[in-house]
Amino acid sequence: MKPGVKSLRIPRFGRFSTVQLLIALALFFIWAPFVEEIEGGELIVSALFSLVLLAGVVAVADSKRVLVIAIVLAIPAIAGRWMNHFRPDLVPPHVFLTAGLILIAFVVANLLRFVLRAPSVNADVLCASISAYLMLG
Repeated sequence: MKPGVKSLRIPRFGRFSTVQLLIALALFFIWAPFVEEIEGGELIVSALFSLVLLAGVVAVADSKRVLVIAIVLAIPAIAGRWMNHFRPDLVPPHVFLTAGLILIAFVVANLLRFVLRAPSVNADVLCASISAYLMLG
């Protein structure tokens, strides 16, 4: 490689810190009940739900294959949620709820796989197990 020229490397897919997923879940569970009833609260709930789903996708992206599957599962869930928010006549709620449940099941399965295969317990393992527990609930 020539001096002064940076190489364009494809970043390696590694385990994203599950702390961000746990924070997104905490925000969702804490704020959603309070903002649901206010004017414009459904917009905030939709944003928090999308944040949880995206954080889940990134948290389990330890390989390209898992990332692609998670993105394919996330697109109908997130797009359906926002389409239902702005145009409820186009997408019935059961479409995006079913897609969201499938994505959540995929994320929980990958988190549990990570937890059970971890050689030692560290902060990522604890956050993954708490996140999986909260997502199961």
